[in-house]
Amino acid sequence: MKFSLPSIVIIAMTSTAASFSIQQHASSTQSGCRTRTSLKASQLEQLSKMTTLSIDSGDLKVIQQYADTGFITDATTNPLFVSQAGLSGDPTYAKMVDDAVAFALSSDEKDLDGQVALAIDALAVNLGSSIASIVKGFISTEVNPKLAFDKDASVSRGRRIIQMYKEKGIEKERILIKLPATWEGVLAAEVLQKEGIQCNLTLIFSFVQAVACAQRGATLISPFPGRVLDWYKAKEGRTEPTAPEDDEGNLKKNCRNNLILTLFPSSAPHTNILHTLYRSYSLQENFQLL
Repeated sequence: MKFSLPSIVIIAMTSTAASFSIQQHASSTQSGCRTRTSLKASQLEQLSKMTTLSIDSGDLKVIQQYADTGFITDATTNPLFVSQAGLSGDPTYAKMVDDAVAFALSSDEKDLDGQVALAIDALAVNLGSSIASIVKGFISTEVNPKLAFDKDASVSRGRRIIQMYKEKGIEKERILIKLPATWEGVLAAEVLQKEGIQCNLTLIFSFVQAVACAQRGATLISPFPGRVLDWYKAKEGRTEPTAPEDDEGNLKKNCRNNLILTLFPSSAPHTNILHTLYRSYSLQENFQLL
């Protein structure tokens, strides 16, 4: 095996993307031989045998389609997905919004900003609870990123989200509180982890961030190799697609991410790695470079 990844992420934003990937896994033949499509189709299944796969989406239909393959066990959401769900007009999501607003208005919170914040958290938990009924593993739910530099507020919101899940019958063992890996976010995660609340530290761009998270007991870290490539392309004004071997965000080319990949399994076994945001090349091409 060329690599040892505890976890990676499959990003699926639309039902079209899900349908395409799922169709690839179908076993099709032509004159007794497997087609090119079916050869590519097995990639998701092969990866599922090597690591844990998590889907990054707020679309329940997409999540269900991937979960039905049997290869996806975990899911992660973010404020964008939550807001997209709330604005979709779909009756399922509209009810989640109505329930979240009603929950906030019936609470002891009287300040308008506090009510809005509570409603947003409630909506995130409503969506996460629905996802939890589809996948069997972890659900990541993000604390408002506006609190990225406020340790105490992040801790308070993390606790509140966990309590909301508990009231819906979902125990904290299934939830990952997602926090940005600012210094304050790392310290907030340290507090929550000591209370038995597992955390997913996101927006990892450097080895230093990863080490800080691991030293403070983070359950999961999420490096963003694709954002590294984005930065280089923006800085240099590049518009053409980037080959895998030239990708600055690629795990082998970018020594910072490579250190995370090679050192963490032995030096920080308690911290899993959720690699996300790959760019314009296939998963297979990326992992061949590890």
